[in-house]
Amino acid sequence: MRGSSRSKSPLNSLFLVHSIKNLACTLKITDFIYIRLLVIVLCCSLRFRKNMESTLSIIITVLFGFIANKTNILDSKNNASINKLIIKLTLPASIFHGMLFIDNNEFHSLIINSTNIILLIVFLLLSSYIISWVIFKDKILSATIAMLTALPGVLFYGLPILTPILNDKTITTISATGIAQNLIVLPFIFTIFSRHKGGHFSYKSLILEPVIITPILAVIFILLKIHPPELFMLSLDQIGRCTTGLALISTGVILSQVKFTINSKIISFVILKNFALPIVTLFSLKLTSLTPEYSVPLVLINAIPIGSICIIISNMYDIYVKEVSAIVILSVLLSSISIPVISALL
Repeated sequence: MRGSSRSKSPLNSLFLVHSIKNLACTLKITDFIYIRLLVIVLCCSLRFRKNMESTLSIIITVLFGFIANKTNILDSKNNASINKLIIKLTLPASIFHGMLFIDNNEFHSLIINSTNIILLIVFLLLSSYIISWVIFKDKILSATIAMLTALPGVLFYGLPILTPILNDKTITTISATGIAQNLIVLPFIFTIFSRHKGGHFSYKSLILEPVIITPILAVIFILLKIHPPELFMLSLDQIGRCTTGLALISTGVILSQVKFTINSKIISFVILKNFALPIVTLFSLKLTSLTPEYSVPLVLINAIPIGSICIIISNMYDIYVKEVSAIVILSVLLSSISIPVISALL
């Protein structure tokens, strides 16, 4: 029985690829570049299917979002509401629920892991900005590169990618990354972009975001040994489970609405981000005294593709829109190959 199921798996995957091609033709989509890229990545991934099911599922779910926009099931207004629902409700619910299941004995490990992750995000932000400034002497370009480097899509893609590897440490990794990105990276980027456009940025609005308040409340509950009712926790779990699917569909909608150009510089940047950065991080951490318990999450954060929020920010300020869109799209697609490669090196 096992042999027969293995022989059918490639056939099922090939059938999926051909179905995507036929669906693209049926929809009469004028710009086929997204579909072509998706099909190419799926074809290349068939040989490694066993090690990359989670990342392949991400690509396929993003494709559903792409199709939903092309068939007018979802538009930009619907997608804005979905993004708001994720940030304000489903993601905070998932974080709060996951953190409350952390044992008190593991609290020390949680603090160390969170501190390491926050320091990593800060290092990525400042080092990429400073190096870019030294090379290009352009504040906006440097801030854009820093944004793309320090905003991996951990909040949106983290659950399906990290859970098979990190298990119970997934929520801690997502929470710490979210805090660092929302309290440090976004204010830094927004401040530079706002000044460039002659506006100003309010730091207070980010501090009050549920994705920031929720992990802080969870830590307080853990320290005070407060246990919410089981029915309440079950509700949070059900709400939180919506996060990944909604986020990936939203990414597909965003990608279907943007036009982009691909050149050698964009391809080089994505290869550096998806492959070189996590590999350098991995071998650098092996030279330290950090155990795999603390080093593996840091490597995986760098391996996760760039978040679609970068497209939203670039559109908001009308800064390098086509370039950022192309980089995010390629990063998401290549992650189905890069993440299994990085995982095999751990």
